[in-house]
Parts: sequence; C-alpha cells; structure tokens
Amino acid sequence: MRRVVFSVLFFLCGLFAWSPALHAEFRCEGQVVFVVESVPVVQEPKVVVSAPSKNPKETPAPPTPAPTPIVSTISFAQIEAKSEDEAKAKAALQKLSGRYLEKARETCRERHENVGGCISAKFEANAAALRSLDFSVRKALEESLRGDCESQRGRCVKAELKEPVCAEIVVAAQASAAPEAEAKKDDKKKAKK
Repeated sequence: MRRVVFSVLFFLCGLFAWSPALHAEFRCEGQVVFVVESVPVVQEPKVVVSAPSKNPKETPAPPTPAPTPIVSTISFAQIEAKSEDEAKAKAALQKLSGRYLEKARETCRERHENVGGCISAKFEANAAALRSLDFSVRKALEESLRGDCESQRGRCVKAELKEPVCAEIVVAAQASAAPEAEAKKDDKKKAKK
C-alpha cells in the first residue's frame, strides 16, 4: 500500500514539476515617455500711442521678466515583454524599448520642434475650410492654427523608459484543456449526426 501511495505521489510530483501550469512566467511592463521643455508664449502688451506728455521725468514701464520653462512628460507607448524569469523579461523589455525610444524622439521633434511643419500640416488638413471662408474669418482661423503650433513649441530633452513593473503570471492548465474539450464536443456532435 505504501509503495502504491509513494508511486502515485512521485508521479504527481513529476507531473506538476513538468506541467506548464506550474512554471512561472514573468511579464514586465514599461512606459515609454518623452520630456519636452517649453517656454510659455508671452503676449506682448499692445502699445498705445498717445499725445506726447509734458512731464519729461516719466519713466517707461520695467521690462517683464523672462518666463520660466515648463517641463512636461508626455506618454508615448506602453510596452511589455514576457520570459521565464524576471531578469530575462526585463532584458527583453529593454531590448524592445530601443525601437520605441527612437520613435518617441522622432514624434517629439515633429510635434514640438518643427513649428513650420506643424503649421503646414494644420493648413493642409483645413485647406477645404480655408478656401470656403471669407477673408476675416479665414484670417482668424489661420491665426488660431499658428497659435496652436506656437503653444506646442518646445525643446525635446529626452525619451526614456520608465521603471518597469514586473509580475509573475500563472499559466492556467484549463486554458490548454479548453480547446481539447471543445474538440471532444465537436466529435460527439459529428458522431450523433
């Protein structure tokens, strides 16, 4: 009796040890971002021309201080990699991130450093509307499009992969059993016909 119990336990341990359900798999996720440093657009005050004053001691208004740059971190993509252990999953994620980092740099340059390209793209996208408008409305729309591009202007500082988050995932044994069960049901249906 002991021998049978031992054999069954040994068999079950071997089955579980080689079963894909018990092998750990790690998934690491990371976020690719780019950092943009932009200077807010300062509207210059309109100069009102008035009659010359009789007071020669009037001093002009002091110059406005230079605006401080705004640093923004913008999300580009969420990526993931899987492997049998955490270190390999992180290494695979780092390898995969290289391609995404280059695309993030290109996108950042297109959006934030190429104001002329931005204006051109917006004019091209709104060409039909611009042609159909009268002069004053068209001018207002053109100024609005230019203002949008100017507000996005900045300097791309860097593109980076944020600290990856890794988790162990368990491969369910039922997932592999489900297709087999479906196949058996189909065989039974065919046999009944």
